[in-house]
Amino acid sequence: MSDKDHKPPSKLHIFKASWMSIVILVASLAFVAESLTLKGDAGKYPLVVGLITATLCLLDLVIRFLIRRDVNKGHIGTLEDSLGVKLLIGAWIAATLALFYVIGVVATVAISGAAYFHLFVCRSLVKSALIGLAHAVAFWVAFDLLAGFNLYEGIFLN
Repeated sequence: MSDKDHKPPSKLHIFKASWMSIVILVASLAFVAESLTLKGDAGKYPLVVGLITATLCLLDLVIRFLIRRDVNKGHIGTLEDSLGVKLLIGAWIAATLALFYVIGVVATVAISGAAYFHLFVCRSLVKSALIGLAHAVAFWVAFDLLAGFNLYEGIFLN
């Protein structure tokens, strides 16, 4: 395919493919707004979650629109809509919830993040593991170190 044949996706096509990021952005901003009405430490969690999530959603949306000229129409970050993919996502969510209970928050964020990236984003196990580890460290810094939450450690670590 030559550059002449390469037609980037339209802004409308990217907008349609980005609807979930927009919904999550609105919900995360609602978290931030709600956190401002809560007193004391009760507002810390929704504030931190809302700000981090809103930042990631904005980053996702900006990147989608900025790099649209380098992306083919069928490859803009959407998963195949099949029963197998839906079952895989359901199994990933169930495993993540079970891991939270058994091994705690930080370890689950590392394992779940690595599994997510390996299953849905990139096939490199090393890159996926490094991304999962980086995600867990960032999560621990944001919630435990900076916000002062005592993160759940799981039934095995208590």
